[in-house]
Amino acid sequence: MENIAVIYGSDSGSTQKVAAQIAEKFNVSSQDIADIDVDDLPQYELVIMGTPTVNHGEVQSDWDYALNEIEDLDLAETKVAIFGLGDQLEYADTFVDAMADLADVCEDAGAEIIGQWPTEGYEHSESRAEEDGQFLGLAIDVERQANLTQQRVDKWAELLKASL
Repeated sequence: MENIAVIYGSDSGSTQKVAAQIAEKFNVSSQDIADIDVDDLPQYELVIMGTPTVNHGEVQSDWDYALNEIEDLDLAETKVAIFGLGDQLEYADTFVDAMADLADVCEDAGAEIIGQWPTEGYEHSESRAEEDGQFLGLAIDVERQANLTQQRVDKWAELLKASL
């Protein structure tokens, strides 16, 4: 499983920390989306992408630039797993919305999205990243449920490994 990339965009450092926790589970290093060449993404078997949801349900700003380039890639041979950070109480109606933006662009590029995550245990009213009672990927709330982050990362990493 050395053919895995863990990529994140982060403003406050929280998404970077979660990316590092996930990368450790796969014995790889996490990389900032601002520092990579997105043209390299099709070479990976699995690309794990992370973003906080900022402002009113938007992706972190470094992802804005990358998403325009990703939509032009051929990711038909690539699996993509997404994790997102958000505040489920303060932003209950846009909780982890940005995951949907990553998923949409990657699906349009042909990627298979894996790693859906149950919505149980979260208190939010709405999320564009929710589909059929599941999040499109791992939802993390370091503001309200920091104590659950490592446990969720561990369980999600095992789920991803089983999907490969």
